[in-house]
Amino acid sequence: MLTLIALLAAPASLLSLLIFTQPTFAHAFGQSFTLPIPVWIFLYGGAAAVALSFLVIGVFVGKESVFGRVGEKEISKISFIRAVTSPLARSTLRFLAAFLFLLTIGAGIFGSADASVNIAPTMFWIIFLLGFTYLSALVGDLWPMVNPWQTILTWWEDLTGSKLNGLWPYPQRWGYFPALILYYVILWYEMLSGGSAAQPQNLARLLLDYSIITFAGATLFGVKDWFKYGEFFSVFFGLVSKISIFVRRGNKIYLRPPFVGLLQEKLSSFSLLVFILLMLSSTAFDGFRGTSAWFKLDLNLFPLYDSFGASGYQIFQSAALALSPFLFLAVYLILVAAMKMLTKSKSRVTDLALQFGYSLVPIAVVYNVAHYFPLLLVQGQAILPQISDPFGLGWNLFGTAKVVPNVGIIRADTTWYLQVFFIVLGHIAAVYLAHVLALRVFPRQRQAVLSQLPILVLMVIYTLTGLWILSQPFSPVGA
Repeated sequence: MLTLIALLAAPASLLSLLIFTQPTFAHAFGQSFTLPIPVWIFLYGGAAAVALSFLVIGVFVGKESVFGRVGEKEISKISFIRAVTSPLARSTLRFLAAFLFLLTIGAGIFGSADASVNIAPTMFWIIFLLGFTYLSALVGDLWPMVNPWQTILTWWEDLTGSKLNGLWPYPQRWGYFPALILYYVILWYEMLSGGSAAQPQNLARLLLDYSIITFAGATLFGVKDWFKYGEFFSVFFGLVSKISIFVRRGNKIYLRPPFVGLLQEKLSSFSLLVFILLMLSSTAFDGFRGTSAWFKLDLNLFPLYDSFGASGYQIFQSAALALSPFLFLAVYLILVAAMKMLTKSKSRVTDLALQFGYSLVPIAVVYNVAHYFPLLLVQGQAILPQISDPFGLGWNLFGTAKVVPNVGIIRADTTWYLQVFFIVLGHIAAVYLAHVLALRVFPRQRQAVLSQLPILVLMVIYTLTGLWILSQPFSPVGA
């Protein structure tokens, strides 16, 4: 029962931070930008683009849609692909990933306490959590190959000569809830820990705690099942990689149209649907927290926060983050129920919700890209001096210790236009996916088109929400 203890220990440590940490603010980043035209034009323009895409897709995409039916083309024999997927290349990547993982923990424990010079916070929160997410969306699911926890367990199995098949079968009723809980804990540390997760020693402790949970879960329930259901990064990167144009099956690499990976299977668990909605809602929540509208709301609610003591602010924000996916879920289920009513389908609302669940993944991914890619471009440059001095001790191993990041690498107006583009593109992709899925679920074209009217409402709501958050001026304290 070590896994149960570990799963309980993580929220317990989180609660201790809630009680003993004073409310502070993080994520203060970026420059203000005055939109060249009124906000409502951007909002209605984005919503109109999504609505127009619905009409075009409804008219021109039928059951014989090329993207819905297209096969995968093997590209394994291309010389470059053969080189980068060779056993030597894979072994090198595994070793490098394990080395960087251990370096991050080592720098956190033994390096400088100054997060601006210690490589650990930049390596984990920026390069890995953001950079690897976008890499997975582009080139597919690399995580099983480079997962340091899986590599360490493989080394352990090779050393001991015994396989970790688990002491007990994984409880299927748990679904993906262990990964969902761990996702929430990591989000909490990132957004709501008052900046403590950016401190190298605290980050090292978080990674060690996560490692204990991972190794315990793999020991108790087997490596295969734990990394499928319980290991957060495996679930997260696996979902993101489904939008990639590359897919690996066995030792072969295939090329496919973008987003098609989301059409190849139905969501297997309601807990995985909640996981996807947390991907979506957490980014919207984080973006909303950075706006002046949230700041004004906080000012009005501070008397209520104070009534709960010094940690009242964080308690309420923690509860809001935990409830955010369920708020999105409620809206989604209401509109799926409307779909059922319009089509007179005999399927249950929950079954229909699972059928269309993967169509939400592009929205979750583009919300993440739109909100965080400036952070990767600007703060990610800190890795250049830090790679020469990973512990912040004054080294200059590769001659880059004096490199000064270019904070003006991307203009504020360029950032805004790219954010609008990403959000609108993601919602159009979601409309397309939902339509193709509807053609599979409902026998008649008219029924499929009718089923998409509530989905269109959902996409327009999400589009307006995302664009409105991006259009808001940031609060003076950040969020």
